[in-house]
Amino acid sequence: MKSVLSKMSVFLFIASIFVCALALFTGVYALSTINFNIECQIKYELAEIKNMSLSLNTEGTGVIVKQINYSSNVVIPKYTIYNSGKFYTIPDGVEPTTSESSNIYKIVGIGDKETESPLFTNASYIKEIKNIEIPDSVEYIGIGAFKNFTNLQSITSLKNTRTIYQKAFYDCQNLNNIGELSKIEEIGESAFYDCYELDNITLPNTLKKIGSNAFQYCKKISTLEIPNNITTINSTTFFGCESLSSITFLGNITSIGASAFYKCKGISKITLPSTIKTIDKNAFYSCTSLKDINLPTGITSIGQSAFAYCSNLSSIVVPNTVTTLNSNTFLSCTNLTSVTLNENLTSIEAQAFSKCGSLTSIKIPKTVIKIGQNTFNECTNLTSVTFLNTSGWKLYNTSNVYQKDISVETSSTNATNLKTTYKSNIWKRG
Repeated sequence: MKSVLSKMSVFLFIASIFVCALALFTGVYALSTINFNIECQIKYELAEIKNMSLSLNTEGTGVIVKQINYSSNVVIPKYTIYNSGKFYTIPDGVEPTTSESSNIYKIVGIGDKETESPLFTNASYIKEIKNIEIPDSVEYIGIGAFKNFTNLQSITSLKNTRTIYQKAFYDCQNLNNIGELSKIEEIGESAFYDCYELDNITLPNTLKKIGSNAFQYCKKISTLEIPNNITTINSTTFFGCESLSSITFLGNITSIGASAFYKCKGISKITLPSTIKTIDKNAFYSCTSLKDINLPTGITSIGQSAFAYCSNLSSIVVPNTVTTLNSNTFLSCTNLTSVTLNENLTSIEAQAFSKCGSLTSIKIPKTVIKIGQNTFNECTNLTSVTFLNTSGWKLYNTSNVYQKDISVETSSTNATNLKTTYKSNIWKRG
């Protein structure tokens, strides 16, 4: 029996030496002695964390990484021990439990929630970092935490992260892998701005908010599903995502913000949900592959230039819940051949259909009382404009001064007058 115990003691002694040696070998931590009693009763000599600035969160329930001083790829530990104002690592392979010590904390956050605070004080290190391993205990990534890490390629793991704050990965131009985002609830403004290499991502149903510019210039994203809890696509959210070819709205989207899909050149078809109410200015500006989009009844506002330069758009039906077509709405939609304007439309503003060279005919609903200047300018093939209410039409100059009455009885003459003779006038009825 004594022989067995002796052999066991030797084994445990060698194991403890191996763990300490491993910590020294990595060169990551400077050693400071503290004995920590794990359940198996082996005493480990733990390493004080010297290459990170850590602090307890305000609730005293977890640890926040404030700054990092690495010159190579970053591995952030899951657990740390807080003792006498210092933080220590727990050896690899040891999974502590709360029963072991009240001083054991998980890393729950990286960076600052309130102000932009870069993690690295040494700018030269930023360009050297290619991979960052984040423990699955992390609940948030702070404001600007990894901003301008231009050579960063992969982040693991964000699977339990709930909030990615604004500019967290701003200008990480080579970031192509962010792994699973299974519990994310909010992605802040410009969070992945200029992440050129970021490929397809899966947005889970836990997601409730996507900030403005969040994925601007993510040029390699090709497919997107907008989850159920998202009701607003904020301004410039997917601006310049030029490879985006498929987008599906799974939930009750009510508004699409200004320039939200600006120059998303790969999108060919969009099906908007029946809940949509507003499409803001430039929302789909220069989506040059867009051929087909539905505008559901219920939309009340379509902003300026919302579909300008959608050069492959072939037909459009404006629902009767829209009362105004704003300026430049369909400017330079050069393949637009079919336009249906429904009753309740009262105003067609300046250049709404300017440079729609394939448009040959259009009917003006009887509810329309204003047509802005240059509305049909350079519609070279337009030969027929039929007014469903022909009485009381007058011409005004750009200063809104009355010029003359005008007859709108003849559709071919109307086309000529609107695209050439009186194109610079404002047309009003009543």
